[in-house]
Amino acid sequence: SHTPAHTFPKSSFHMEQLVVAVAVVVCAAVVLVAFGGGSLGGKKKEPLVAAPPEEESLEESRAPRPKVTVCFGSQTGTAEQFSKTLRDEGRKEGYAMRIVDLEDFVASDAAAETLIFLMATYGEGEPTDNAHGFVRWAKQSVKDKPLSQGRFAVFGLGNTQYEHYNAMGKQTDDLLEKLGGTRFYDLGLGDDDKDLDADFEQWRSGLWKALKAELGGGESADDAAADDDDDDSAAEETFQTVA
Repeated sequence: SHTPAHTFPKSSFHMEQLVVAVAVVVCAAVVLVAFGGGSLGGKKKEPLVAAPPEEESLEESRAPRPKVTVCFGSQTGTAEQFSKTLRDEGRKEGYAMRIVDLEDFVASDAAAETLIFLMATYGEGEPTDNAHGFVRWAKQSVKDKPLSQGRFAVFGLGNTQYEHYNAMGKQTDDLLEKLGGTRFYDLGLGDDDKDLDADFEQWRSGLWKALKAELGGGESADDAAADDDDDDSAAEETFQTVA
């Protein structure tokens, strides 16, 4: 008798067909992505081209504002207040202004292109408490000429009732020149026994004109936005004083 051929269940045959169909679809998708530049979502890849350079911002395109550092030696706060007056006026004139308490003065501050000192005299011709370190450093640094690339101006705060009238203003003006600096404006001397505010006002009335003659004018007041004194990074150099 005839033996019937072995047969597979219909369900198994259909499963094999489904697996083969899925495999064909997956292979086609892989080929499309690899060679067709597309993706499974149907979106084409962006061409790998260099992005155009960003336009220079308005702030970056401006020439840097000339920097002016105002240093003060103050015992009662008057010189410090005067320094804030100069800071505000300087910003209106278009300069990048910075205030330095001489207690925080470090050697690298001497490299500033323009320095203005407001120096009060204390007692019998002595520096104010916050200026002792600066005066010691200045006397020891004369041979190094650390101000050789800079310019300076000094206003002294004193009182004619004392024997050593404005000793620190005069001494600072002399030291800065010995340190290699160029005096761009004459020494000013204010007398607290008469009218210190009027003396300061008269002295600074020609200050910015003299500075512009040296540096040129700054930008407009709007462009000279105030730089926060708290944002000034502290220099790492310190005074090297004799023990």
